[in-house]
Amino acid sequence: MGHKELAGKLFLAVATAGLTTCNVGAVDPAPEPLVCSDVGKGESLSITGTLDGNKLTMTMSSNAFDASWKATPGATADAGLTIDTVSGGADGTDVTIEATLDAGTMVAKFTVTGTLTDGEVECSVTRQFTVTVSGTSVEIAEFYDLPIAPRRHASIEVLRRDGLAVDLQASFAGAGPVTWTPTGGAVTADEGGRARWTLPTEPGVYQVEMLVDHGESGFTLDTLTLEVLG
Repeated sequence: MGHKELAGKLFLAVATAGLTTCNVGAVDPAPEPLVCSDVGKGESLSITGTLDGNKLTMTMSSNAFDASWKATPGATADAGLTIDTVSGGADGTDVTIEATLDAGTMVAKFTVTGTLTDGEVECSVTRQFTVTVSGTSVEIAEFYDLPIAPRRHASIEVLRRDGLAVDLQASFAGAGPVTWTPTGGAVTADEGGRARWTLPTEPGVYQVEMLVDHGESGFTLDTLTLEVLG
């Protein structure tokens, strides 16, 4: 039995092309030029953070090998968070952001601005992030104007399994109708997010997807996989 949660991750995209290197060191084909309209689709910049008391250290890593920051980007923060220093970023190096959280702050926002370049094309970049503190751990995610961020997690809880009948509960924040879609068997659900999944009698591996529709704010989902033995 496997159970995994699907979650969106934060990335900043820079278009790249597959490269092959010859023995003489030449690159064929040459990297495609940076396309500013492609920046932001999600493939080449990741950010992580660690918390020590109220001191927050964040690292932005660029995975694109045909573009880098022209210079160290800037960072500004909203109430509850103070940016202390920003370093690195040029020539493809990681960007380190040191910040201080105000006492009692659990959620804060900050904005990074800078210029990505491949040596010929330059693209202005502005990205806003949220910092969410839970105990001694910290989560950093891209901030969206749509209110999906505070309810971006959804999960399926198994309440009880009796033979081929499995009682499930949709666990999520916010509101919205829940849809259950199995690859086998049948699901009966109520409006409270509870459902009963009756698995097929035939041996095999089956999956049910739970999707919560938040309307204009987007959707969250999770899947559960169970095996029926012969």
